[in-house]
Amino acid sequence: MAALSAALAEIPLELIEQLRNATSIGNKRILDSLIRRVTETGDAGAGRSLQELADKYRYDDLTRLLDDACLR
Repeated sequence: MAALSAALAEIPLELIEQLRNATSIGNKRILDSLIRRVTETGDAGAGRSLQELADKYRYDDLTRLLDDACLR
């Protein structure tokens, strides 16, 4: 997950916050849409890793990663 944390540092803070909000309310449809934006505009590997966590409903892990990314 260290590689994913590093990749998240390159994603615009606004998008990180949107991902965090979608995760906190548990809206998978919005989360999937935002992850697609990560894949299209940034690091495709990070997008795949985020999607894998989302598909497995590992929202606690997503929240920790996104919280850390917001503190940068």
